[in-house]
Amino acid sequence: MVRALHHSGGNLSRAAELLGVTRPTLYSLLDKHDMREGQAGRKGRARDRG
Repeated sequence: MVRALHHSGGNLSRAAELLGVTRPTLYSLLDKHDMREGQAGRKGRARDRG
């Protein structure tokens, strides 16, 4: 995944294509491995609202 993201310049759609998976699948894999940029910030804001 790291190589595909680097090769695609961070373009998740292109990285998913290179890996032979759908974009939603790539998002799931990134979440599973804590590799999604800005993830903690999004979760933190959601908690603050609730």
